[in-house]
Amino acid sequence: MRWIVLVLLLTSGTAEAVEWVSLGKPGNANRETFVDVSGIRIDGNIRTSASKVVLANHTVAGAGEATNKWITEITYQITFDCGDRRNRVDAMTTYFEDGTNWSEPESAFPKPWVTVPPGFHSNWTALMQYVCAWTPK
Repeated sequence: MRWIVLVLLLTSGTAEAVEWVSLGKPGNANRETFVDVSGIRIDGNIRTSASKVVLANHTVAGAGEATNKWITEITYQITFDCGDRRNRVDAMTTYFEDGTNWSEPESAFPKPWVTVPPGFHSNWTALMQYVCAWTPK
């Protein structure tokens, strides 16, 4: 029995802890933007990270079949081209107040690259500036 426990301990991987950092509420007081700094990946000018936007209660309703639901949070997997000031969304899930969620199908990703205009103050701009300036510990 001890061998089984030892083998399980040795073969089980350790999960990396998520470390959400708030970027505040840039451009919109109803939405707070976060980035997971433990998951930022760097490949030259290309950086990929997880982010989430937490919405104030009862400020944004869902769309389509979810129009009668309030959105509480939207999570993204996002890639930035820091050299060309572009981003694209690689995955997205919307969470609702009733505990349900909706994810776009994998076939919808990655989204096309979108230029982030200089000086434009939004959660995307703040996120890009933070992720592109971030250096590993």
